[in-house]
Parts: sequence; structure tokens; C-alpha cells
Amino acid sequence: MGKLLQTALRWTLRRLVWFMLIAAILAAGNALRQEFAQFELLIEELAILRSGDQELDRQRRTIAAAAAERVQALENASQERLTARVAALERELEQERASLHGQGVVGLLATPIGAGLVERLKQDLAIAVLEQERDHLQRLIRYADALRDSRAAQARLEALRLAHVAAYAALAQAERELAAADGSSLWRGRWLFWSPEFAARQRLEQARAAQAAGNQAAFERYEAQRRLVAGLALPGLPRFEIPPQRLDAVLQPLRQALRQREERYRANWVSQAAGPVIAVLPAAALILLFVVLVPVALKAALYFLVAPLAARLPTVRLIPQAAAMPVRQDADTKISAVSLPLVIGRGQQLLIHPEYLQSSSVQGKQATQWLLDWSYPLSSLAAGLFALTRIRCDSAASFVISATRDPLSEVGIVALPDGAALVLQPRALVGVVMQDGRPLRISRHWRLGSLHAWLTLQLRYLVFHGPAELIVTGCRGIRLEAAGSGRSINQAATLGFSANIDYATRRCATFGAYLMGQDELFNDCFSGDGGCYVYEEMPDRGRRPGITGRGIEGIADSLLRVFGI
Repeated sequence: MGKLLQTALRWTLRRLVWFMLIAAILAAGNALRQEFAQFELLIEELAILRSGDQELDRQRRTIAAAAAERVQALENASQERLTARVAALERELEQERASLHGQGVVGLLATPIGAGLVERLKQDLAIAVLEQERDHLQRLIRYADALRDSRAAQARLEALRLAHVAAYAALAQAERELAAADGSSLWRGRWLFWSPEFAARQRLEQARAAQAAGNQAAFERYEAQRRLVAGLALPGLPRFEIPPQRLDAVLQPLRQALRQREERYRANWVSQAAGPVIAVLPAAALILLFVVLVPVALKAALYFLVAPLAARLPTVRLIPQAAAMPVRQDADTKISAVSLPLVIGRGQQLLIHPEYLQSSSVQGKQATQWLLDWSYPLSSLAAGLFALTRIRCDSAASFVISATRDPLSEVGIVALPDGAALVLQPRALVGVVMQDGRPLRISRHWRLGSLHAWLTLQLRYLVFHGPAELIVTGCRGIRLEAAGSGRSINQAATLGFSANIDYATRRCATFGAYLMGQDELFNDCFSGDGGCYVYEEMPDRGRRPGITGRGIEGIADSLLRVFGI
């Protein structure tokens, strides 16, 4: 019973965990969906708001310039025309305000941005500009009224000035008459109040006093009018301009909404995750374009400009005096198999890579030879010819050689008679059978002055001299053919060739195959009697086909190829 309860409890707990996990996944999915929906909505609204802001800014400049032109045309207009234009503006403002219905701009911005927002703000801008135009024309009317009053006051001032001038002239005349009477010799008894002269003098003095009083009154009236005119002085015709803050206030709700949505966009985790990626996308696209196009351009230049030179170059013959190598004349040129038997007699020794020794006789004496040739330590290490197994036998013993770790590789034996020489890539060599006392001799041959060498990037050739038997490996099989009057093969398949035959390079047949990495730029061409060439049936099995080649691995292989490895 207890076991049944435990089983039921475990089953229930598992289902509960699954239920919670499913609920958490659904909740997370729903949150992600909402976040993505909000992100998409923000992008859409930001696009509308930014486009609307730019359009409204253009509209703002356009209608302001149009209003300025209309006002400039009315600066010298009559007061009647100004009054009529103000009345027309009032009617236009009433029509614009009447066309605005529904919710205000704040209400429009509080909801998802729609197409009617920009049109609404355009109307608000138009109303603001029309109000500024109306207010300016009203200022022009008031200015015209003030100018008319000022001109009337100026005319009154001029009349009072002339009256003061006349009063002053009358006073001066009275002064002159009184002075003439005082200086006359006939003026007698002027101090006697009963004399006629006294009465005449009294009349002159009274006239002088009256002229002085009139002159003073005229002066006082002139000064009062002058002060009035000075108080009516106008600063000049007012200039039409729309305060920027007036139109900024109209666009402020939109720009505030734009700032709010930009802040929400930056706070959205989708934009935070995608922002850095989007920022580097143009640079990444340029780099990708460069990476794709530069190899294509380089391959095109090599195929159409450099490779045609190879057909006109003289051939390379490393050792013309080398002995001829025997070549089978039948149709079967294959010299390899998945496994081959090998007999080592007395006075011979076998150097072989341990991976290629499938079975061996117990009679042989085995030891380790760390390098194939101590004269070429770097080449031996780069070609993998180190830690070799050396075998010597007191009597004939049989061995089986095979590529034990590669199902596609086959092994073959190339016999080098005494005096023969074979150019061989060390990467294909896995073992050597040689006579005691006559170790394998290897020579290096540099061809720095040969354009063939530079075109193929093989500046050094390693030549193996006989007598010896070279154990080589190749993918899916190895063939040895006579050079004869001329043979051509894929350069990637070449393993070696006799040092006494002519070697040259020629461009491959089609550009498409070279561009897609299905063929090498050059084919190896061999010609000459008494010599042969060795190649594998499936070349370069580690190569990645394609336009861009093998990348860093291809660069490393090219560097090794320079030294003939």
C-alpha cells in the first residue's frame, strides 16, 4: 500500500512539475509576444511621429513665409483695406476652429498614433499663424490712427508756433516805438501827468504790456503743444514676425509624445538586445561584401590575367641526366590497393609510419627512428614523417601495409632504380624500403627565377633518389603513368613526377569550375620519354569547395606548398 502511495505521489508531483513548467512557458511566451507587439507598435508610432514632425516643420516654414508675404503687401495699404483684411481673417479663423471637432491633440497622442494627427496639428499651426497675422494687422490699424493723430498735433504745433512768432514780432514793434518816443527831443513834459505827452507815453506802455502778455500766452500754448507732440512720437512701423515659441507651443505635444516613445523604445528589452546588432549591421554588410567580392575579384584576375602567362613559359626540368624509370605499358596504371604485401630481404630495412603497418613478421627487429631525414627536420615534422618504425630482417620476411585509420586511402609502392630521381610531396610518403649502407638520399631544388614556381607557389622541390622503394598513400587509389608526348592532370591530384621530364602549368579549362572551387587554377602538364608522374584518384579530400576556398587552413597549406611539402 505504501509503495502504491509513493508511486501515485511521484506521478502526481511529476505532472505538477510539468504543469508548472508548461504554465511558465505559456506565461513567458505571452510576455514575449506582448513585448514584441509593443516593440512593433513603438517602431510604427516613432516612424509616424518623426515623419509628422518633419512634415509639420516644413508646413510651419511655408505658412509663415506666405503670411509674411501677405502682410508685406498690405504695409502701405489704406485703413479700409486693413480693416477688411482683419474681418476676412476673423471669418477664416472661425471656419478653421469650427472644422476642429472631436478630441484634442492630447487625446490623439494618448492613443495609438493615427493618420489624423498631422492634419490636426497642421490646422493648429494655420490657426496660430492666422492669429499672428490678424494681430499684426490690428497693430497696423492702431499705428495708422496714432500716425493720423500725430500729424494733426504737428499741424496744431506749427500754427501755435506761427502765432507765437506774430506775438513776438508785435512785442518787438512795441519796444521799438517806446524806445523811439524816449529818444525824441520833442518829447517834453512826459513826466507831467496833465501834459499830452504823459498820456501818449501811458498808451505806449500799456500797448507794450499787452504785447508782452500776448507773447507769453502764445509761448505757453506752443510749449504745451510741443510737449503733447513729443508724447505722441511713434517708434516706427511695427515689423511682422511670428515668435518661435508661439509655434513651438503648438508642436510641443507631438514632440513630447515623440520623446516619451523614444524613452519607451530605449527601455524595451527587444530594442536593447537588437540595438547593438542593428548599429553594426551596415559595417557587417560591408565586411561581408568585401569578404565575398575580394576573393572573386582575385580569382578573376588570376584566371584572366596571370594564368594565360603560364602557357607561354618554358618548362621546368630539374635533373635532365637522371635515369629513366620503368613504366608499365598496359592499360592498368593503378599501383595501389587497400592493403599490399611487402617482402623485406636480408640487407634491407623498412621505415614506415606505425599507422600503415597492418601486420608484420615477428622475425624483424623493430626500432624507432624519430625523423625520416635529420637533414630536413622541419620538412619531416611538417609532413608527419616522425616517430617512424624501422624494421631490419636477417632473412626474408613479409609484411602487410595498409591505411588502418582512413577507409578511403590506399597505399602503393613506387620503385626507384639506381640513378633515378622522383619529385614527391612528402605528405604522400608513409614509408621507404632501402638498402643497408645506402640510406635514402633527398635533395632540394629551388626555382626562385621560374614563373611556373611563383604561379603555383611551389618554390622548392624535394627530390628522392634511388635505389629505393617509396611507399605512398592516396585517396581512393594511386596511378603511375608515362609522360610520353604530354599529359595533363588536376594540380591538386599530383603526388610526384620524374625529375628528368618537362614540367609546366596551364590554366584549367573553365572559369566557373575554378570560381566555385571545383577545380584548381592550374593543371600540371608532363612530357618526356623515360619518365612518369604519380597522382591520386581523388585529390585534396580535405578541401572545402566554394568561391572563398579553405580560409586559414588553405593559407597554411599554401605556406607548406612553398617549401614543397
